[in-house]
Amino acid sequence: MKKRGQPVKNKNIDIEVLKSFLNESPERWEGVKCSALIAMKNGKDVQDICEIVGITRETLRNWRQSFENKGTSGLKSEKPSGRPPKLNPNMQEALKAALLKTPEELGYQQAIWDGNLVCVYLKDKFKIEIKPRAAQYWMKKLGFTRQYPRRKYIKADPVEQEKFKKKIKKSFLKI
Repeated sequence: MKKRGQPVKNKNIDIEVLKSFLNESPERWEGVKCSALIAMKNGKDVQDICEIVGITRETLRNWRQSFENKGTSGLKSEKPSGRPPKLNPNMQEALKAALLKTPEELGYQQAIWDGNLVCVYLKDKFKIEIKPRAAQYWMKKLGFTRQYPRRKYIKADPVEQEKFKKKIKKSFLKI
């Protein structure tokens, strides 16, 4: 079978931009669900549909069942269950900006940020009380890792330490 026309130019199509556009509003996903079900009804291969949309076969099956049981209202995105977060996006940005600074710059007597200090900061700044483990979760969600200071021995001789390191490396090479 002879192909007609020129190849499609798709260099300027950014998949990540399109995915973020879809995630901006749940109504957009409703259109994707409808298109996937229409393609399935028209006899398109289920695996191809799943690859294009970026879902699993199970998700497509759930969409089909939901449509069969509830009609078009079954395709509407439901509000996620669970408790709303205590930190709204503005508070998250303020916390991120604060974590980029040292605690001393903000008037605290500690050298590094930890869960307890973040709790104190949030209580002082926003009058929000959370547990230290929740504060650690927010730190991780904002892109920060837990850091521990390295201990330095005051009486240690740096020259002797380097000799010891070289000796250890040599002993490992012999093994």
